[in-house]
Amino acid sequence: MTSSTKILMDTCSLIDLFKYYQFDRDYGESETYSKLMEFINSKISSKEIVVIDKVFDELYGEEPHIKLFKKIVEKKTESTTSLLNKVKSTCTQFLDRINENAKKFTDINVAMLGQKLDEYENKNADLYLIEYCAKLKTENVNSILITEESYKGDKLLPKIPILCRERGLICKDLPYLLFNHYKEELKFSLNTEKD
Repeated sequence: MTSSTKILMDTCSLIDLFKYYQFDRDYGESETYSKLMEFINSKISSKEIVVIDKVFDELYGEEPHIKLFKKIVEKKTESTTSLLNKVKSTCTQFLDRINENAKKFTDINVAMLGQKLDEYENKNADLYLIEYCAKLKTENVNSILITEESYKGDKLLPKIPILCRERGLICKDLPYLLFNHYKEELKFSLNTEKD
């Protein structure tokens, strides 16, 4: 079954997928983990789950499973080059808000703020994910942005859930994706053995 909804995954969600949904991967061959990764990879291959180039660039770690995942999806990532002007425009719109937020952080000076803004606009995947979902919305394509970021906390730079709410985009987390969105395709069971 293929959904008509495009799923965009933030870097933190992919890292959490490897970290918290590993089941017994470290204790030998895990059939459950292998099947889950095959499922995710099949959704990426069919372009139902979209991994943008900026997210791919943010994936870090020397663990074999992260290296393998990057190798599998490397040629399947979506380029965000066409979104550069939109991201720059969006970042400019947030400049007043970011400058106001910076006043709450005593350890941020002008140079640090400039560096953080440059990273936010040019390296960080957040705004590219937002603009990719906004582009899909203008094309009448449903999308869900999957992130583990929350609405809470004072942050210097606007976080994904807040930006999604402001732009009318759907934002959910990894448990929602696995246990609600894909609940008909993924069946998890827990078997316990008595000593």
